[in-house]
Amino acid sequence: MVVPLLCALVVADLGTGCRRRKPSASPPAEAGLSQPGEPVAATPGSKAASTIELEKIDLESELVRITDAAQTYGSVKSGGRRVVIPASVEELVKGGFLVPAPVTPPGKRFIINQKTGEAEVVNQ
Repeated sequence: MVVPLLCALVVADLGTGCRRRKPSASPPAEAGLSQPGEPVAATPGSKAASTIELEKIDLESELVRITDAAQTYGSVKSGGRRVVIPASVEELVKGGFLVPAPVTPPGKRFIINQKTGEAEVVNQ
């Protein structure tokens, strides 16, 4: 029963993938990207603005990653008895809970709030 069903699926799949498609005149333009020969304007969606947005996203993802590692550290170290918060981000890295080490923004450093256990970024 399984073999005929499998054969039917393979034959059906082969029939749909062999059609030749007509080439389009030009590839569709992606949102926010200029086409060759078009001037590039410095707008909110431009590369400079995107770089700033990516830096914010990277910073937030690093904060989430550090906080998750701190929670894992706390679970492992406490044995379920009490809340254990790592003293520093370096302690997480040295203990193997945070691999690779987070990328610190220039002039900033990551800390772990000792009351909440959440990662924060502060000026050096």
